[in-house]
Amino acid sequence: MEVTRLYHELSHLWDPRSNESYSPRWNEGKATFLEYLTDSRLNKTVSLSSHMTNVLKRAKKQFVKQPKYLTTTFEEYGKAGLNAYSVGALFFALLHHELGEERFNHLLRTFYAEHVKSGASTGDFILALRDLKNPNIDWILSRWVNSHRFTLDILDATNFEHFIMLSIRSSKI
Repeated sequence: MEVTRLYHELSHLWDPRSNESYSPRWNEGKATFLEYLTDSRLNKTVSLSSHMTNVLKRAKKQFVKQPKYLTTTFEEYGKAGLNAYSVGALFFALLHHELGEERFNHLLRTFYAEHVKSGASTGDFILALRDLKNPNIDWILSRWVNSHRFTLDILDATNFEHFIMLSIRSSKI
């Protein structure tokens, strides 16, 4: 457990300085996803799917404890004072799934390089995603940034693979 926390904190080295007065939340989701991705690669006894299924369960518990999660778009988590360790990790897992590892890593690398000196906001990250003009992720932006419909996929999913399947199927409706 201690080593995964180290992976989480190390992944924050890829966060440009925040230009927002509130704490941006997408960076915690990214760090949580990268924590578990790294652990699944280095520790062959646990899979990414297993980690992300546990994240899914934690997100569902958050929704019960604080229903505000159910009516807030992911982009607004920071402004709303909501943390995004779990929900954000699922967002980044979807991006990783849809972009593939090479394009996902390129996105994070170029975003950091472009904003390391000037800093960045949540809106800047959303713009970077939109600038990809990638139909594989346009539906993610529609469900996660423009609405809170993604919460339905989280609530209905029984495990991580089911979450991915529900999310993709919902994008086609």
